[in-house]
Amino acid sequence: MQHGVRAGRSDRAARAVDVIGTVMTRLCTVLPAAARWRIERMRTGFRTMTSDELPVLDVAEDPRFVVATGHHRNGILLGPLTGRIVAGLVAGAPEELDLSPFSYGRTLRPHAWFASKY
Repeated sequence: MQHGVRAGRSDRAARAVDVIGTVMTRLCTVLPAAARWRIERMRTGFRTMTSDELPVLDVAEDPRFVVATGHHRNGILLGPLTGRIVAGLVAGAPEELDLSPFSYGRTLRPHAWFASKY
């Protein structure tokens, strides 16, 4: 086992372990008692995120599809507004907001892992 990941597991699993290690290290700096906690079971999940850290809110190339993804950690907070925007896009009456920064076809840099940032 390397970093708690069985040999042969994907790079994604290894990155998950690195992220968890980073989170636990930071937790222990503010709550030293956490270093003594026994972790019995752990699951991870990564929230979708674009490389520019802005969500995608747009009608896709096929107009039968509306895309609303990539909210990362702000999904819960942006849920009500995203719902209004999506409802408007579906109804063909979008909100009077400039959604160009969130367009489906915008140019994004190649995706990178942002875990070290958080």
